Amino acid sequence: QKRNPNPYREMMETLTPGEMVGQFMAKAAPQVQGAVKNTIVGLLGSLRASPAFESSISTTHRALASLMFQLEMTGYMFRNAEYRQALQRSLAAAVDAAEEDEEEAAAKQATPIVRGRITVSFDDESEGVEVDAETYVTELSNEVEALKQELESLKQEKEETTARDLLSYVQSMESTEMQSLTSNVSPQVLEAMKQLVDTVIKGMGSSEDGLDDMTEVPASTLAQLCMWQLVVGYNLREMEARESMKNRLLGPEG
Repeated sequence: QKRNPNPYREMMETLTPGEMVGQFMAKAAPQVQGAVKNTIVGLLGSLRASPAFESSISTTHRALASLMFQLEMTGYMFRNAEYRQALQRSLAAAVDAAEEDEEEAAAKQATPIVRGRITVSFDDESEGVEVDAETYVTELSNEVEALKQELESLKQEKEETTARDLLSYVQSMESTEMQSLTSNVSPQVLEAMKQLVDTVIKGMGSSEDGLDDMTEVPASTLAQLCMWQLVVGYNLREMEARESMKNRLLGPEG
């Protein structure tokens, strides 16, 4: 049966699995690579995914095809999560800049002009120390500002730690948010995913009548297959986003 032309599938098929994974490892952000590796380890276990502890996994071609499709969708979701993180960081930076401008303007308007000298006592028993009032108020203001910056730094450090772990970022989402990362996948990309899975399964010697036949796959080979499928989904989302942007700027025929 002849398949319909699909630019996404055709683009994926121009690269070997090794080339595709190699490009991903060279270009993808560390937090994305970490999410991919942690997904594979979580799926297979650290020992099973290691060539040093070779074992085999028995399954049906149908179950393997289902796993591959789910992994492609997971890779797609990781790329979308990365897009969302970048957008959130940009929006947060813009909001922070606007708030800083407002705070500076308000501080200039609200800060009273203090003149003269005041007596400062550090406890009930000590004698007071006379200091310049304006200098004292300025020092207090600086201390308050330093504390605010320290709190903001701690908050930012926590957010950056979460951002470094893309998998934790996705898992921290509400279910509706997580679903939104894959709910808008285009029909062409879905078709490409199914066709690519079908090609791999047929390459393993299966036919439509033999999908329920058992097959044995070395765990290290399955780990490589999982990595490839996650990268396929990641790349498909990247291609889809570029195509969508091109259509918005130049039109479908651009």
